[in-house]
Amino acid sequence: CSMPTTINSGVALVGTGRGNVAMALLLTLASNLLGVFTVPFSLSLLLQVSDVRIDASPLLAKLLMMILLPLLLGKAARDWSPRLRERLKQRKQLVSNGSSLLLCLIPWMKLSQSEAALRSLSGSECAALFACGAGVHAVYLAFNFGAAHCLLGTPLAIKKAIVIMGSQKTLPMAMTVLSFFPPSLGEPGLIA
Repeated sequence: CSMPTTINSGVALVGTGRGNVAMALLLTLASNLLGVFTVPFSLSLLLQVSDVRIDASPLLAKLLMMILLPLLLGKAARDWSPRLRERLKQRKQLVSNGSSLLLCLIPWMKLSQSEAALRSLSGSECAALFACGAGVHAVYLAFNFGAAHCLLGTPLAIKKAIVIMGSQKTLPMAMTVLSFFPPSLGEPGLIA
């Protein structure tokens, strides 16, 4: 639950659901920028409770390289090159589809690394893993709906943005963090 919100899909879902897209963008930007700097240290503290040690400094350096550096380079390239900006505009759908495809490859690679462990699971164990994932997502949805509805009393469009964005977690950062988990916690593909 310490991971930031999704980068692309959440904003698109908020727009499709006629939620407040500006709020979704704000939540995305704020949680991802803050997350790069807070996740390594908060996760390190949280995992110490179960005697799992993660060094926050190398994780911070890797998150800066994997999350923040590409963002800054892409933004700089768009701002400094009107020609590139125009080409990206013309090929917006292609770039978006390519980005989604590459994003889908991230969990595929983690699952592939854990092929032996995945093949050893029974059907009921696979169903239990799926049920756990769905259960965690349901808890996020219920908590975020309760917070947006009862505590904040926000208008419906903002409520949609809070519930959707707060209930989804960013894949690239989660996979980067997962690579720092010690083997004693289990197979990365099964945790993912």
